[in-house]
Amino acid sequence: MEEIQKTRTIAEPGFVEHLTVFVDFIGTSEAAGGWGEAALSDLTQLLLAVAQLKGDFVMNVEDKGETKLSTFRPQITTFSDHIVLSYPVSELAKAVVDSGAKSDIHILTALQQVEGIIAQLAADAMRLGLMIRGGAAIGPLYHSGGAVLGKAMVEAYELESKVAVYPRIAVSGSIQAALTQFPGYRIRKDDRDGIVYLDYFGSMILKSGSGPGPDMMANVKLWLDTTRQRITQNMEKFAAESAWNKYAKWAWFRNELERALKGINPGLLSEGVKVPTQGVPPSADQLLA
Repeated sequence: MEEIQKTRTIAEPGFVEHLTVFVDFIGTSEAAGGWGEAALSDLTQLLLAVAQLKGDFVMNVEDKGETKLSTFRPQITTFSDHIVLSYPVSELAKAVVDSGAKSDIHILTALQQVEGIIAQLAADAMRLGLMIRGGAAIGPLYHSGGAVLGKAMVEAYELESKVAVYPRIAVSGSIQAALTQFPGYRIRKDDRDGIVYLDYFGSMILKSGSGPGPDMMANVKLWLDTTRQRITQNMEKFAAESAWNKYAKWAWFRNELERALKGINPGLLSEGVKVPTQGVPPSADQLLA
């Protein structure tokens, strides 16, 4: 009996400081009820690809004599159409090989990686007519073996579900404080509602090209043309249905897309890509004219 009891004992989970990001796909519930077989198959493939992201936090610091190279990937857990990414802050600090670096450079480095992951997810999701939304926070977390719990998870989830509203990744005050040393990094404060969020839109546009290569810019143009057309169709549809909550999300996405496109180095874009020239993003109808 004593042996059996020992096998049932589970170690007390350790809660340590993590940078935590919670991501949700917007529109999957509608897709499940209203899409055709081919579109649902594409959605299933996307969710399967997301599920394959699952894995533990990994970090390697390679000593190359005079220099050191550090690489890492986040702990990732997926369930349904939700994704949780986390980085133990103390381990991230070990990845900083420059003793003269600013104190929170490890947070910045992790967020740069998060931005790339989010941007790719957003580009792939938009091909199916879906958007993403999320929250990011720093705080105590237990994340192991697929189990995720702790203050950081609660805060990231509440930022996604109660604060972000639009297809953006709302960031907590703890992250904003960590990034005060890096004023040029891509977090933005929305002039309309004051919410601070991670700006993944520029990276999303470039990642829509499916990687460097001779067809990259042609792929970006196709993605942009298709996305603009989808935005117009959805805004017209939701306006006709008086579904203003859904309409507002697509309008917000349109404005952010065009703002980001205007900020990309023109040398990275082909001549066929239309870039807005006015300070205020034009309507989708104008862009497709």
